Amino acid sequence: MIDRAAGRPRRGLCRGAGRARPRHRHEQGPRGTGATTKCVRVAVRKAVVGALARIADTNPDLARHLHDRVSTGATCCYNPDPESSIDWEL
Repeated sequence: MIDRAAGRPRRGLCRGAGRARPRHRHEQGPRGTGATTKCVRVAVRKAVVGALARIADTNPDLARHLHDRVSTGATCCYNPDPESSIDWEL
């Protein structure tokens, strides 16, 4: 989406981020439309990838483990390795 006053693309996570919102719930359409859901999934995925990159700077082994064990998509999930036991200290 182009910001016509500035002549450059608008910043935002999703297309249409600068559009006015409908005033009433019935004008919005169904919740969780495909475009909105995809936009959220992409934003979460980017956040996870960014967090893993920051973790890798200080603890590469942990980052590698989480990269292999964390999945994103419709849900985010940590899938522990059934063959190894990790005692987490928080």
